[in-house]
Amino acid sequence: STYSCDNPFIPTIKIAEHFDWTWGYPIANIGCFSAMAAFVAQLLLTSTNSSFAPTKGKIGTAVLALLVGVVLGVVACVSVAAGVGQFDAPPPVDPNVNPCKGQKPYHAGPGDKYFANVECMKDGVVAVLEQAG
Repeated sequence: STYSCDNPFIPTIKIAEHFDWTWGYPIANIGCFSAMAAFVAQLLLTSTNSSFAPTKGKIGTAVLALLVGVVLGVVACVSVAAGVGQFDAPPPVDPNVNPCKGQKPYHAGPGDKYFANVECMKDGVVAVLEQAG
């Protein structure tokens, strides 16, 4: 979906074009595991009784509960991925379609033509720094 912003520099944004799963997914998993570990520790390893001390049995139960939570999380992730077709075979590639067509950026800001092709040298002076060297 496309969101409209009241901003002249970025008038609209598509989340799918700006969110990178390669870093987002592992961080989400770390956050989920941390929340689960904190919940299990609070539930099984703490008490309001001042004489309470966690035993090896309680620690083992906490580790087992955390393991069960991780397994259920993995099953849920795989189920959701399968439900949305993540494991389906990719569609065949059409050799007549150029996926790079129209992908060159022309503007860094609205209408500034920052990426327009210009001559590197003008009257013996480098005119474009990013093309120098």
